[in-house]
Amino acid sequence: GYLRGRGRMASVEWDNGEELIVELPFVRHSKKDGVLYLTNQRLAWAEYSAKDFKFQCGYAAVKSQRISPEASSKVQLQIVMTDGSTATFHFTNSSAEGVALQERNTVKDMLVKFIQHHKPKPNKELEEKTKSIPPNLQSVFLSVCLFLLLSFCLSVCLCVCLSVLFVC
Repeated sequence: GYLRGRGRMASVEWDNGEELIVELPFVRHSKKDGVLYLTNQRLAWAEYSAKDFKFQCGYAAVKSQRISPEASSKVQLQIVMTDGSTATFHFTNSSAEGVALQERNTVKDMLVKFIQHHKPKPNKELEEKTKSIPPNLQSVFLSVCLFLLLSFCLSVCLCVCLSVLFVC
C-alpha cells in the first residue's frame, strides 16, 4: 500500500511517467525538516513547502543503506551512493510510540526492492556468447593471443637491434 503523510507537503514537480509511492513527512535531512518521497524512479527529499528537491537520486545510484540500531535515540537511515557519497535521513514522527521506527523500516524494505529492481541488468547477448565458447577453447584462445603478443614484441626488438647495427 501507499504511505501518505499529513502535514505541510512540498509542492514539487514530478517527471513524466513518475509515480509517487511514498510521501512521508517528519523526516529530517541536513538538520532541516521536510518530506521524504519514494517514486517508481527515485528517492527524493524536500523541505516543507519547497518547490524543488534538496536531495534526489535514482535507485541505480544507490550502493547500499545503513540503519541506526533499534535501541538508538535517533531513528536514522543512511543511503550510500555508488560514488561513495552518503545522505542521512532522521525519522522524527512522534505521533505515537514506535511510529518513526516503523516508517524507517518500511522505507528501508521498499528501498531494498527498488534498488534490486533498478540494478543494471547484465548484457544477455554477451553472456550467451561467453557461454557458447567451451572452456578448453578459451584457454587455447588465450594462449594464441599471448603468443601473438610475444611474437610482436620480439619482432619490434629485432627491428630495433638491426637498425642499430646498420646505423653503426
